[in-house]
Amino acid sequence: MTLWIESPNYKSSTNIVMTLLEDLLDKGYCVTLDNFYTSPELAELLLSHRTDVCGKLRPNGIGVLEEIKKGTLKKGEIIGFQKGKTCVMKYMDKTPICILSTVHNTLIVEQDKKRKKLTENRKE
Repeated sequence: MTLWIESPNYKSSTNIVMTLLEDLLDKGYCVTLDNFYTSPELAELLLSHRTDVCGKLRPNGIGVLEEIKKGTLKKGEIIGFQKGKTCVMKYMDKTPICILSTVHNTLIVEQDKKRKKLTENRKE
């Protein structure tokens, strides 16, 4: 396997992913990534090759919006930003959880927990 052709222009984690995916680009796949590899830079690059991405994001990474980096949330709160097809969301559980996706969007649908329980009880 040869190193990805455009490797000098990008950081090493992006180069690793692009080298591994070289034969799969431009075929409409969706790649799921670990937080070490997920970045806005890689998302844009994969989108330019008709490849979607979804993965956990390090909130202090390069290219991440300041609102995500410094935004403090209470447990259960969520913030999200969308630029084109790229969506970044941060959710506060015990610790903050950030995701980057080109498959999902920032639309949030509230679920009525009481109604769900009633529906589940009726099935029994």
